[in-house]
Amino acid sequence: MKSKVIFKFLLICLFLVLTTDGFCLPILGAYSSDGGATWGASGGGTRNASATFSIVDDDTLLITLTNLGITGVPNEVLTGLYFGTTGGYSLFNPDVEVAAGSLLIGSVTGGPGTSLNNRFAFRSGLNSLNGNIGEYGICASGFDPLGFGGYVIDPPPNSPGGADYGLVGTLSRPSLPSSIDPYVQSSILITLDYSGPISLNNIGRVSFLYGTDSAAAPVPEPASVILFGIGLIAFMKVSRKFRKV
Repeated sequence: MKSKVIFKFLLICLFLVLTTDGFCLPILGAYSSDGGATWGASGGGTRNASATFSIVDDDTLLITLTNLGITGVPNEVLTGLYFGTTGGYSLFNPDVEVAAGSLLIGSVTGGPGTSLNNRFAFRSGLNSLNGNIGEYGICASGFDPLGFGGYVIDPPPNSPGGADYGLVGTLSRPSLPSSIDPYVQSSILITLDYSGPISLNNIGRVSFLYGTDSAAAPVPEPASVILFGIGLIAFMKVSRKFRKV
């Protein structure tokens, strides 16, 4: 009787593992190989992103954020960028739009230049609130899930929330940009004004946020599912052996 209860419990766990898309992944740290202009990070074939920084007219910082990965479930949607600075300057007047060569797809469509200000939040001072992730953040899911409170670029009723309006890469599930949730395919362009001297060498602590929250557990990798299945089969064989004895 006890073995039957354990068996049913394991079946339920396996069902949850196999059927949960998952909405959350930890923040993915990035690296730069060119002195701060381009930052990239890869968390496997599905999670691959880049952020390219450039300075225009000595008072404007441009950031192109791109999802280079494969997107099939919400936790593979790139929803946020965090970065830090040095040098004693401040960033303000954020603007977010669909970047050149990219599209807004799904229930809402649009081409390059489509404003996303009412779908993204901007926040400074984040490093003092959550370790060393960098003090600036631009996020389609807002910052409430992280406990920071939300600072929407353009105010409600269109507040950021969820993975919608995040960035998708190559779609492995065509139904992801559904009639409910629109996404940006490929890249967004972020524009920020700044005060004080700045160079690309001042940029650091860059990281990417996937899904809707950095605090919850990630979706199990395929290897974990396989190991779980092997354990379940072994348990079934042992149970049958003891029933025959």
